Amino acid sequence: MRYIDLFINRTAVYSTLTAVVILLYILVVGALGVLFRSSGNWLLGIVATGLIAILFDPLRQWLQRRVNRLMYGQRDEPLALLTRFGERLEQAAEPETILPTAVQTIAHSLKLPTVAITLEQDGQPQTVATFPPTNPITPPPHHLIIPLVYHSQAIGQLLVAYREGEASFNPREMKLLQEIARQTAVAAHTVRLHRELRHTRQQLVTAQAEERRRVSRALGDGLGAQLAALLIQADSARQALPTNPDTAVTEIQSLKNGTQTAVQTVRALVQSLENGNR
Repeated sequence: MRYIDLFINRTAVYSTLTAVVILLYILVVGALGVLFRSSGNWLLGIVATGLIAILFDPLRQWLQRRVNRLMYGQRDEPLALLTRFGERLEQAAEPETILPTAVQTIAHSLKLPTVAITLEQDGQPQTVATFPPTNPITPPPHHLIIPLVYHSQAIGQLLVAYREGEASFNPREMKLLQEIARQTAVAAHTVRLHRELRHTRQQLVTAQAEERRRVSRALGDGLGAQLAALLIQADSARQALPTNPDTAVTEIQSLKNGTQTAVQTVRALVQSLENGNR
């Protein structure tokens, strides 16, 4: 298949080059004929041929770059591609848009049909971004797998589908894809940190909500009931004091003991809250 691509590439270049050379020859001969008011002069043909010979190789190289750009994207411009790739990642508005931006940029820059990124989740690769987007997100078939490594730790994979009619990438493309994978690994690590931070925040919010419910239950079911009982005892002691001082003394002692118990309950609750906030 690679030979077919090469044949198509060369055919497009030299067919266009032939047409341009013929047109350029006609234009040069015509222009020289008008300039020197002469036609049919064999010297004009020689001058035109010499000029075209000088321009032939630069023109061929220019056409070759245009055809390669059309078929393979920026494969032959690695520095420009990597610079653009880095800029697109930096311009991503939210952390969650970084990896979708990465796969889209890779696919467009190298004219690839499908690109995907997986991240390790609980020891298993999970596809987190694909281009074109799919729902559910699934990796592309017939793809090259490049590990995403950050500080010697594998954090995911870059999955790159071959172009139609291809079954491999050439060494130059492989080197470029490896460099792209290194930049993608840094972006993927940033996304993982953001997700872990968000998960931690969610856990903290859940823990705080549960703590509030526990405190509410402790105040309502425990301390609230104790305080209600103390109010009843205080009212009973007040009523007994004029007619039955001994009973009032007993009620007051019970009230004191209940108050001490309530104070201990409050202290235990405060201690629990302090421990939970550390």
